[in-house]
Amino acid sequence: MQASCGGEKIKPEAYNDALVSEQINVVKAADELQAGFDTYIKEDMETLFKRYNDQVESSLKKVEDMDDYNDDASFQKATIQLLEVYKSLGKKEYLQAKEILSKPDSLYSKNDEARIELLFKQIDRTIQKATTAYKKEQEQFASKNKIQLIPDTTATK
Repeated sequence: MQASCGGEKIKPEAYNDALVSEQINVVKAADELQAGFDTYIKEDMETLFKRYNDQVESSLKKVEDMDDYNDDASFQKATIQLLEVYKSLGKKEYLQAKEILSKPDSLYSKNDEARIELLFKQIDRTIQKATTAYKKEQEQFASKNKIQLIPDTTATK
């Protein structure tokens, strides 16, 4: 999916939705990965981890390949920054969590348990901070282009 402001003009709602769609795809993959940590099954974890990283890369490429909207790339850049945060988490915190949880029970220690708890709190803070900046830019895009943002509640129904 590529949004372009060249030729036939794309509506701001469609541009917003294209960016949000990629953000949602990554959040869903992250949610699945985090759920996998709760039940940790090695084979499933490897699949979920690969799926997460592949989704982040795919979404990042799609957003990077999009054009700006009427010479304004602010929302696109904010989306890229958010996706870069998810990419970094996959290479650092999520990877560390996967490595700790892959230990046999006999080698899993209280220190490992504390480290996992700390990693998950760090992941939550990092995502919250990045999401706040992303939403702020989305709201500015909506205001500037006179569109109404409607929360997507399909995942919460």
